[in-house]
Amino acid sequence: MPNAARFRDPDATSSDRKKAIALHLLGLSAVIWIPVVPSLILWLITRDDSPFVADHGKEAVNFQISIFIYAMVAGVLAFVLVGFPLLVSVGILGLVGMIMACMAAKDSEYFRYPMCLRFIK
Repeated sequence: MPNAARFRDPDATSSDRKKAIALHLLGLSAVIWIPVVPSLILWLITRDDSPFVADHGKEAVNFQISIFIYAMVAGVLAFVLVGFPLLVSVGILGLVGMIMACMAAKDSEYFRYPMCLRFIK
């Protein structure tokens, strides 16, 4: 069921929604890449397609940069053992956030990640 509190884009096409979902899910490629690279490339290619895709792309790239920074800080703190629970927390935040963003994109809703540093305005 769509969230009534979020702004919906009635003009978002099926293609726009699929691109927005892909922008968020590309953050899962962290095993191979720095997670922001695939989403950044797709966003740069598709940002002129619609305001909906541009907004979701900016949000996905900002969140993935934020998660990368949080993971690096937690990795450094792992040397004093406090970083291990933080690494798990960052992973859960990233996964749950991406799932929530994909669900919002599927319903043509705009989405704002929690704990996201907004580098790209």
